[in-house]
Amino acid sequence: MQKWEYLRIDISFGNNNVLLVSSVNGRSIGEKKGVLKSVQYPSFDSYIEQLGEQGWELIAVTGRALPECCLFKRSKV
Repeated sequence: MQKWEYLRIDISFGNNNVLLVSSVNGRSIGEKKGVLKSVQYPSFDSYIEQLGEQGWELIAVTGRALPECCLFKRSKV
């Protein structure tokens, strides 16, 4: 049976629509190994593309107010 690992990222947008990542799995950014540690990205697309290279697949975006929550999954090794 396939097992999955899940990742929750809370995001908001700063000046000029720069992506700001505020937390990963409920912890301030930089506390979870294997996840990008920068808090600022030029765009949402560039951030999820980098996560995709690590095997993460975006499965949901929730919330209409900031920060929004993005949910990802990948196969558990």
